[in-house]
Amino acid sequence: MRKRREVEIYYSPFSLLEALWKLAKLDYDPSVVETGLSLVEEELVPADPTPRGYVKALELKRRGFRDLVDLLLYATALSRGLLLLTRDAQLLSFLADEREDTGVILLEEEFARRYAQR
Repeated sequence: MRKRREVEIYYSPFSLLEALWKLAKLDYDPSVVETGLSLVEEELVPADPTPRGYVKALELKRRGFRDLVDLLLYATALSRGLLLLTRDAQLLSFLADEREDTGVILLEEEFARRYAQR
């Protein structure tokens, strides 16, 4: 069983897929990647989209945002009542322009400001 800490951190398989896409373009050490993936699985809580989340991501893609993975992460946070930590200001801007709920988005800079003192 995972140790519960002050903050529970979730991950999506889509985040892992995106990381693998980026790693595939680099020279990497397979044992380091395997260790990292094992730690993610052991220490973080998986969060998959709900059926409503999948449909929401598709709807937003149709409305003009290109990155389906980012939309799946957003829709997962929205449908699961989680915060999405991201550095993607374009995603936030798109969602705001579309009058979507941006309360589930926590930009990296804001996270650093809020929690740097702790």
